[in-house]
Amino acid sequence: MQKNEVVVVATSKGKLGSLLGHSVISVMRAMGKHGWTLDELQEAVSAHVGQDGLLLMPKAHTMKLALKRGRDEAKGIDTGRKVAELSAKELDALRVTPKAKKGKGGKKKAAKVEAVEEEAEVIA
Repeated sequence: MQKNEVVVVATSKGKLGSLLGHSVISVMRAMGKHGWTLDELQEAVSAHVGQDGLLLMPKAHTMKLALKRGRDEAKGIDTGRKVAELSAKELDALRVTPKAKKGKGGKKKAAKVEAVEEEAEVIA
């Protein structure tokens, strides 16, 4: 390194790094608060390791505990831990597979649409 040379290092928030401008642990707590499952969390985190400021893959126990503390926060139980103030839309940007929308008769509706499309083909 030469004199007066500037080295840019990404700022890290904790040992694991950062996601969405917050520490990874606080983001995982926010995911728990918004109802994410462990599988969804693991997919999202493993997809972002080495990029977006996420330095290391957290252990499974760390992820389970962060989700639990987030769910406790959602119930109104004060865990004394920081939960990242992120909206569900901001967190959905981390999802690997989009979450299925809940609604009435999703399978039935899809079957009806297929039946109508087949009927339209027969008529044409």
